[in-house]
Amino acid sequence: MRSFRILLATLLVVAASFATVPARASLGTFAINHPVDNSFTLTLQSSFGTCNAVGNYSQLGHMGTVDANYSCTYGVSGTMTLYELERTGPGMTGRFVADNNLCFAAGTLGGVER
Repeated sequence: MRSFRILLATLLVVAASFATVPARASLGTFAINHPVDNSFTLTLQSSFGTCNAVGNYSQLGHMGTVDANYSCTYGVSGTMTLYELERTGPGMTGRFVADNNLCFAAGTLGGVER
């Protein structure tokens, strides 16, 4: 198995409990690094700043899950679960839920491999 890297993809929030990001808004672009040791790193670049999520990948059938901790340059930190992660022809898709000291967010993610 080889390392999988997603670049220039989008996190789309479909539900949020905070007023600064409206429901159905793009949080920004992200890159995923998923080497063969099942470690998983997601780096999100948004208008707020940069967030890094680090966790471990597990797979059941053709879908994967990541439980991760994340922290952001603008002071937000929390936990995130990425689930229903699925490889597509050009890249991947999935869903996420995130909780932190300020809010809760849930949404979808997807991108192409580069």
